[in-house]
Amino acid sequence: YRAYCHPDQFKPTTHVVFHNNGDGTFTDVSKHCGLGSVASKGLGIAINDFDRDGWPDIAVANDSFPEQLFRNNRDGTFTEVAVERGMAYDEDGKTFAGMGIDCADYDNDGWPDVFIDALANQRYALYRNQAGTSFDYVSGASGIAGLSAVHSGWGAKFLDYDNDGWQDLLVAQGHVMDNIALTQPSLRYKETLLLLRNQR
Repeated sequence: YRAYCHPDQFKPTTHVVFHNNGDGTFTDVSKHCGLGSVASKGLGIAINDFDRDGWPDIAVANDSFPEQLFRNNRDGTFTEVAVERGMAYDEDGKTFAGMGIDCADYDNDGWPDVFIDALANQRYALYRNQAGTSFDYVSGASGIAGLSAVHSGWGAKFLDYDNDGWQDLLVAQGHVMDNIALTQPSLRYKETLLLLRNQR
């Protein structure tokens, strides 16, 4: 039996953005800001100033759908730029099951980078920010690709757990199918947390 519906079986939807009115109420500004017309199968978001222009941008982890990066236009609207910035796909030009997402300056070069985990038999994605102009997919070079193929990640968080001044990674994991070991013995339904120490 299948314990979940594959994302290919349902249509994408659009993002919803609510503006805080400052009085305990919110206004839906999805259409006005430009995110309400962009298709998505989003499961996580990370907000940071990826180009360091002083305005927050939005990165979205999508399930079996291109990842998204929304550049802040500084006028209350956003433009989707993931393809042109090199953050929409993996190194093979394929989509993957993007789940959890977080951002931090893991290489201490002053620019926020992006991590997106995925499901088993795929690779967790690490995108290195190239001075705000583009991203390089560095999962292989960083060692993350080899460590993540048998894992299914959900929540992800950068943190400096050893206080050495370099951001490490913590990933909450577990397969979506409770009987996965019957068909793929190398995989497990229950998984431990994955803590990745930054080797600089």
